[in-house]
Amino acid sequence: MTLNELLEGLRTRLAESQGFFRGTPVTLHGRPLLEEERRQVAELVAEFGMVLQDPDEPIVEIKGDSSDADGASREPAGTSGPDDEAVIKRMTREAPPDDQTLLVRRTLRSGQRIFYDGHVVIVGDVNPGAMVTCSGDIVVMGRLRGVAHAGAGGNVGARVMAFRLQPTQLRIAHYISRAPDDGDAGPGWPETARVNNGVIEIQAFVP
Repeated sequence: MTLNELLEGLRTRLAESQGFFRGTPVTLHGRPLLEEERRQVAELVAEFGMVLQDPDEPIVEIKGDSSDADGASREPAGTSGPDDEAVIKRMTREAPPDDQTLLVRRTLRSGQRIFYDGHVVIVGDVNPGAMVTCSGDIVVMGRLRGVAHAGAGGNVGARVMAFRLQPTQLRIAHYISRAPDDGDAGPGWPETARVNNGVIEIQAFVP
């Protein structure tokens, strides 16, 4: 299949998405593209409001849905493979600048995973079986019920904030906190998780 055929197929799929991916950063994997090929790809994604990232920009990896037909993840929540660990090792230990932020305007389903070297803001929910890993803060403008790993490169000052903080597993740098065994839904207001005196503490969000 030629590049033109691939681009036409991608254009058709994006047109059907009705703006679902607008604002999403895009990275290319596989063989290096020629300058003209890269220009064609950049023009196509820009046509649908997406941004093609350069290879030296912060790491962005959004892994697709690996769920079965019934929505159950094929991987246990919270597990990570060798490739995931390699990505985490490439993340910075320092707090990233505020403008180094990935905005995700959709709900993450079971089996979907995000890796980003910076902050991540999700306008939607993070469902059980989904995972968000980044070197900075994680902000979920919805329910966080999957796995959240902030400060993944070793940034202990990172925070996790959500309108409803109900994670399957919560990590900040190398510190780990799990959901309560009684399935407590938590309070009905936004909360923030951060490391304090060597443990992850959760408090009501204060602007």
